[in-house]
Amino acid sequence: MVAQLDDSLKQASVLVDLVGVNAANLPRWENYSMKKYWEDNDAMRKDADKKTLNFVSGQSLSQTLEAKDPKWDQWKSKGVTHILVLADLPGTHVDKPGSQDARRLVLPLDECHWAKKTSKLSVLVKRSGMDVLTPLRQ
Repeated sequence: MVAQLDDSLKQASVLVDLVGVNAANLPRWENYSMKKYWEDNDAMRKDADKKTLNFVSGQSLSQTLEAKDPKWDQWKSKGVTHILVLADLPGTHVDKPGSQDARRLVLPLDECHWAKKTSKLSVLVKRSGMDVLTPLRQ
């Protein structure tokens, strides 16, 4: 999994959480307030099964959660079906459900959603939201 910051964010510090979620918990995560999630001491964020990518101003615009990272095995053992990409984007944003919220992207892990031989999911994080760079199955 690769997260890249858009050039417009290279002078900003941005946190991106990659959260592993199973089908039973997905609706709760899709409807949870992103405003609340990014507040200090939010219980949902604290308890999340996540990997945090910390983009610091002036440093690398790309970070990777390698396929060999133990987090993937942890997620697999818990039946994770989706990865939520949650970004603490600068500016004012309105809470919306699911991927309608610019700060939340829901990525299914089932290979039937992705082009054949996809081995890496890539996301571009922009001020206005996030784009999936990995081609979907036609």
